[in-house]
Amino acid sequence: ADSGAADTGGADTGTWDGGYSGWPRADFAPFYELALAVERLEPALRDLSFWKVFQPVLLVDSREKMAHGGYNAGVIAYTLYQQFSANGLADVFVDKREVPVGDYMWGARPRAEYVQALKAAGIEGGLNKRGENKPPWILLGRCVERKCADDFFGTVQNGTHYRTQVEAMRRCGLPHLTYLVDGSLDQFDEKQRDRLAGCLSELEVVFGFHVVTLASRESTYEYLSLSTRAIVDLFCTRSVSEGLLTPGLVTWSHLENESHPCKPVWSTWGQMLLHVVGVSEGAVQNMLDHGWHTPRATLNALRKGGECFAEEVLETGKKRRKLSSDIHRFFTSSEYARPKQPPRTSQPNTQLTQTQQLSESP
Repeated sequence: ADSGAADTGGADTGTWDGGYSGWPRADFAPFYELALAVERLEPALRDLSFWKVFQPVLLVDSREKMAHGGYNAGVIAYTLYQQFSANGLADVFVDKREVPVGDYMWGARPRAEYVQALKAAGIEGGLNKRGENKPPWILLGRCVERKCADDFFGTVQNGTHYRTQVEAMRRCGLPHLTYLVDGSLDQFDEKQRDRLAGCLSELEVVFGFHVVTLASRESTYEYLSLSTRAIVDLFCTRSVSEGLLTPGLVTWSHLENESHPCKPVWSTWGQMLLHVVGVSEGAVQNMLDHGWHTPRATLNALRKGGECFAEEVLETGKKRRKLSSDIHRFFTSSEYARPKQPPRTSQPNTQLTQTQQLSESP
């Protein structure tokens, strides 16, 4: 710490003496936010046991469900609560809510008697204006995405949804990511099993996920229970300050911002262009690379080039002139999006209307 300024060319980066506000925000986020909260805490609170001040929380995504029996998030949360109570984990609060990423994650929320004292340090807790529990302010570094075998196969087949989920987890800031598949993959043919095995290997080797395959729903409950026990034991000997400064912890707000960042205009515009019939991803990429990355830029090109405005930009092929014309018509014709009305057919006179049927019924 004393030689930090010399190592960075004389930059003022602060020293490790409790003055965490001296550290640059961008380089140490989300650690900066947690360290600043420790600095603001009253000295008496810093040395208290972590679980004396905070309550452990297991978050269950409210959209989570398990196949074969209609197990929704409410049933799953209640089953986990029963297991925790039977295994000495009754203090763990099982919170069913929509989470930004994954299906399960662990956090810590302030206990009721410490809510006000922690709020002064910027640590939120307690109830919101509607009387509901706020999400845990601190997340304890671990996230689990669970799939049953059929769901995993469907997600991989979709491709886009699978990649979106994986990328969101990688961006979220939590260092310990688990991809859990429960159920047997033997139900699929050899080619399908090879593809699924390749995806699991990629998750583990390339993306650094911890991959877990389990036989049944009951095994998943046991895995979550054992993981909860390990996390509770990890923090049971730590003080509040030691717990908050544990590497890998992030705040709820950081998780929300990082897992689903705002999309740039070109990305949203590219997705909209894919709705034009016949336009492929490659064609959209060529249009964006050509500088048509906003609606204004694309419409300017339409006005200047007419129906053949994109003929030289689209992917090589016999139909690119027609596709260019179709794109032009999509944006310029008022009739393009109007559905064709089916031809009217006259009804036979012998068919009674509903009013006549009612009036003639006994």
